[in-house]
Amino acid sequence: MVVLDDSRRVLGADLVVARVHVRLRERVVEWTRQWKEEGRVELTHELVARKFDRATADRFKERLEKVGDSHQTVKVGIWILECESAEELLSRLERVSVPAPTDGNAATL
Repeated sequence: MVVLDDSRRVLGADLVVARVHVRLRERVVEWTRQWKEEGRVELTHELVARKFDRATADRFKERLEKVGDSHQTVKVGIWILECESAEELLSRLERVSVPAPTDGNAATL
């Protein structure tokens, strides 16, 4: 059995704590991103439901989740205000290209 001196034990424990801290920080960043994305989708879903109807909002939400470009929330919000009909709104969103599964790039609105 090998016995480490106290300085090595402390150094090893510090390394473990540092690794845990880094992983936790990464998770917090990811959770925050997910919460923002969920809020964006829910907000636009509710706006579409109030302006048009729940069925349109559900179709809009499904399409928006596939697009997944959270940087374009303002543009989508403007579309909700500008469009006179549910068909026009869905058509605009339908024209957005969905990223290929392998490239990981967000769609452009």
